[in-house]
Amino acid sequence: MGFEVKGIKKIPMWLQYLSQSSLRIAFAKQIILFFVYHDKETPSLTILERDDQIRLRYESDEKMSAIARAFGISSQQLYQIIKLK
Repeated sequence: MGFEVKGIKKIPMWLQYLSQSSLRIAFAKQIILFFVYHDKETPSLTILERDDQIRLRYESDEKMSAIARAFGISSQQLYQIIKLK
Protein backbone atom coordinates (compact mmCIF):
# COMPACT_ATOMS: atom_id res chain seq x y z
CA MET A 1 0.00 0.00 0.00
CA GLY A 2 1.11 3.52 -0.62
CA PHE A 3 0.36 6.78 -2.34
CA GLU A 4 1.58 8.34 -5.57
CA VAL A 5 4.24 11.02 -5.90
CA LYS A 6 5.54 12.65 -9.10
CA GLY A 7 7.69 10.12 -10.97
CA ILE A 8 7.31 7.47 -8.29
CA LYS A 9 4.46 5.01 -8.52
CA LYS A 10 4.18 3.87 -4.91
CA ILE A 11 5.70 5.03 -1.66
CA PRO A 12 5.44 2.94 1.52
CA MET A 13 2.67 3.99 3.91
CA TRP A 14 5.11 4.88 6.71
CA LEU A 15 6.78 7.38 4.41
CA GLN A 16 3.67 9.48 4.03
CA TYR A 17 3.91 10.49 7.69
CA LEU A 18 7.26 12.19 7.14
CA SER A 19 7.20 15.80 6.08
CA GLN A 20 9.13 17.05 3.08
CA SER A 21 11.58 18.87 5.36
CA SER A 22 12.23 15.66 7.32
CA LEU A 23 12.98 13.85 4.08
CA ARG A 24 15.33 16.60 2.95
CA ILE A 25 17.17 16.52 6.28
CA ALA A 26 17.49 12.73 6.17
CA PHE A 27 18.77 12.90 2.58
CA ALA A 28 21.25 15.65 3.48
CA LYS A 29 22.58 13.53 6.36
CA GLN A 30 23.14 10.61 3.98
CA ILE A 31 25.02 12.83 1.55
CA ILE A 32 27.23 14.24 4.31
CA LEU A 33 27.99 10.78 5.67
CA PHE A 34 28.86 9.57 2.18
CA PHE A 35 31.37 12.37 1.63
CA VAL A 36 32.90 11.95 5.07
CA TYR A 37 33.32 8.18 4.89
CA HIS A 38 33.39 7.19 1.20
CA ASP A 39 37.17 7.18 0.87
CA LYS A 40 37.93 5.58 4.22
CA GLU A 41 39.75 2.30 3.93
CA THR A 42 38.30 -0.68 5.66
CA PRO A 43 40.44 -1.68 8.61
CA SER A 44 42.97 -4.30 7.66
CA LEU A 45 43.87 -5.11 11.27
CA THR A 46 41.97 -7.34 13.61
CA ILE A 47 41.16 -5.86 17.00
CA LEU A 48 43.88 -7.96 18.63
CA GLU A 49 46.47 -6.80 16.08
CA ARG A 50 45.40 -3.19 16.55
CA ASP A 51 45.65 -3.50 20.33
CA ASP A 52 49.15 -5.01 20.03
CA GLN A 53 50.25 -2.12 17.83
CA ILE A 54 48.77 0.37 20.27
CA ARG A 55 50.66 -1.21 23.18
CA LEU A 56 53.93 -1.19 21.20
CA ARG A 57 53.54 2.47 20.34
CA TYR A 58 52.71 3.29 23.96
CA GLU A 59 55.74 1.35 25.23
CA SER A 60 57.95 3.32 22.83
CA ASP A 61 56.83 6.51 24.63
CA GLU A 62 54.52 7.87 21.95
CA LYS A 63 51.94 10.30 23.33
CA MET A 64 48.57 8.79 24.11
CA SER A 65 46.73 11.55 22.25
CA ALA A 66 48.74 10.84 19.08
CA ILE A 67 48.07 7.10 19.33
CA ALA A 68 44.34 7.63 19.88
CA ARG A 69 44.18 10.00 16.91
CA ALA A 70 46.11 7.58 14.67
CA PHE A 71 43.73 4.71 15.42
CA GLY A 72 40.55 6.81 15.55
CA ILE A 73 39.65 5.87 19.13
CA SER A 74 38.95 7.90 22.26
CA SER A 75 41.54 8.43 24.96
CA GLN A 76 39.34 6.44 27.36
CA GLN A 77 39.28 3.47 24.99
CA LEU A 78 43.05 3.75 24.52
CA TYR A 79 43.58 3.73 28.28
CA GLN A 80 41.47 0.56 28.60
CA ILE A 81 43.47 -1.17 25.85
CA ILE A 82 46.78 -0.26 27.47
CA LYS A 83 45.78 -1.21 31.00
CA LEU A 84 43.92 -4.44 30.14
CA LYS A 85 46.85 -6.35 28.67
